[in-house]
Amino acid sequence: EAPTTLETTTAGLPPGATLTLIANNLAINGAATNQLDNTPNQVSFRLNPGATSAYIRSEIRDAAGKILLLGNPIYIRPR
Repeated sequence: EAPTTLETTTAGLPPGATLTLIANNLAINGAATNQLDNTPNQVSFRLNPGATSAYIRSEIRDAAGKILLLGNPIYIRPR
């Protein structure tokens, strides 16, 4: 099965902020970046073998590690 692609766009974040995608039962390629800017990023993810459901959520932290955003999970099931 082909991976699903998620495109993220960030704007107005402080210098040094990081975006991390946190997942359960998903294999993520390119899940975290060291520096965010206004450039769109693409992330591919695929359901782990044998998994019947999964979720992915985002977390943004400033350069000191303080949480700026804790995103709601997006639930995924195969068709």
